[in-house]
This record gives sequence, C-alpha cells and structure tokens, in this order.
Amino acid sequence: MEPIRRDEQNRGPGSFWEWFVRRQYVVIPLILLAGLLGAEIWLHLKPLPPYVTDLLWIQAADMGLHRPSDDPRMLVELIPGAHDVFRPADGPAREVTVNSLGLRDPERTLIKPDGAYRLLIVGSSTTYGAAVSDGDTLSAHLERLLNRRFGGDALRFEVWNGGVSAYTPMQMAALADRLVEEGAAPDVVLFQVHLLGRRAF
Repeated sequence: MEPIRRDEQNRGPGSFWEWFVRRQYVVIPLILLAGLLGAEIWLHLKPLPPYVTDLLWIQAADMGLHRPSDDPRMLVELIPGAHDVFRPADGPAREVTVNSLGLRDPERTLIKPDGAYRLLIVGSSTTYGAAVSDGDTLSAHLERLLNRRFGGDALRFEVWNGGVSAYTPMQMAALADRLVEEGAAPDVVLFQVHLLGRRAF
C-alpha cells in the first residue's frame, strides 16, 4: 500500500476552505446579505425605543400649510401667514387661514387689550379643525359663545386656536411655552388631548 502524500491528506478536511477561497467573491456577499436580512427582520419585530418614537412624525392634513419647526420638541408647525381654500369632491369648500403668530386664528396681538380674558387651546386635529372652515373651529365657536353670554363693554374673551393636526401633549406644551415666552400671557391654557402614543402612528 502506497503512503498518502501530505497534500492529499489535507484535501479531505481542508476541501471546504479551498472551496470557500475559490468562491469567496460570491459567498461573502451572500453571507452579508443574509445578515442584513436577519437584522431587518429583527428590527421590524422589536419595538422601537422611546428616543426613536419621539422623533417620528407623520402629517396628512393640509400639508402645504405646515413646515418643519426649529424647536425640536415641536417638529412641525403652521406657516405664519399661510392661507388656502380646499375644495373636496365630497363636501363643501373650507378655508384655512394661519395668522402671523402661526395659529389657525384671526390676526391677534401679543399685547393683551384692556378688559380681555385670553384662553389658549392647544391640541391636535380636533382643535385645529381639520375638516372645517376657519369660522367653524372649536375655538371660534367658543369665543362667540363666551362673548355672547358673558362678554360686554368691560370684558372681552379671546380664544386662541393652538391646534395642529397630529400634535401630542409634548408638542402642545412646547407650542404653549413658545407663545408664553413671546408674551401672549394667556389667562387659561386648555389642553385637548387625544394622541397619547407614538407621533407617527
């Protein structure tokens, strides 16, 4: 019986590595692709951490009237001075006007007039009035009601609309803070809270 040469002896166990070296340009990309696919599946199944979900935001209403905000707590805000008329196929036209303070409201002055009682309502789409015209928002109705029932020569109610569609409490608080810092001096700040979860979904 002839002795087995050293190179033949290495062919058995070493044959996988020889095969791998010859095909490394195909095998390595396939291994990387499988790893990326596994990571993608793992990320989809794992809940996102709070510091990521706090950065998510989706706005689907009146897109042309919004812009990114410089305040990282707000993410998005209404464009001061913006105006549009929407004419949906299944309903009446609705007018949306944003004042110079970035609120869906008539033009307001930061300096409170004598005898004025100022309420600021911050909220999401219900406060904003996503499906109605300017005069039919919650704040517009409340302002008319308060002035009709309780207003007079010595007392005038102002109800400011601080609603932005999809806002969560953190964004609402940031908007209220900004207005107070600018000198709005509301007597009452009301939060209309509907969205407690993730901003985007």
